Amino acid sequence: MNAISEVDFQKNINKIYQSVFASEDPYGSPFQPSIKPRQLLYWFRYGLLDTEPWLIPVTNAIKAIGEKGFYLTILERGGAEPYHWYVPLDEAHLYIDKIYPLCNAIYSVKGLWGIICSEQDHAVVGGSEFFVDIIQKSISDWDYRITLFLNTWKEYHEQNKDINIDWLPNFFMHIYGDKIPEVILNDPKLRYLLRIK
Repeated sequence: MNAISEVDFQKNINKIYQSVFASEDPYGSPFQPSIKPRQLLYWFRYGLLDTEPWLIPVTNAIKAIGEKGFYLTILERGGAEPYHWYVPLDEAHLYIDKIYPLCNAIYSVKGLWGIICSEQDHAVVGGSEFFVDIIQKSISDWDYRITLFLNTWKEYHEQNKDINIDWLPNFFMHIYGDKIPEVILNDPKLRYLLRIK
């Protein structure tokens, strides 16, 4: 991994970051309109861990579009720099050691894709249809993961009414638009949770 100073980030990389991400909010609408399709990743523990299913699909997708590494930006500031890194693909499983447990974004050196994660075990990936399709085809239990994510937040709210879940409908609209997964459309409780008629 190669550390990138804040000065170099602002001078050379920030424009790439800004071309992928519209905000640093993993609960809102983090991607620029041009970065789609998008997909919810759940469970996602701050990085491409080799103990979770994301490492191989994501690195395969990156290789398939001809990139040899990616940028990493730590979203939670306050500690010492560096906040930015270049990560070669053969070190993709190691960057978690540098940043855990801090929310972060990883993204294309060409501004073609990105992944932004939260502290609540989810992330969102966005990129070209080719890129996202490779990841989607590599994971067999999307319906289970989406349902688990929504039911987990529903339970959080039922156990503590102070936990806000009003962000969920806009969040899912940002990810899926009018292509809401069938597992949601076929479940009245999930449809109600997301205010889908």
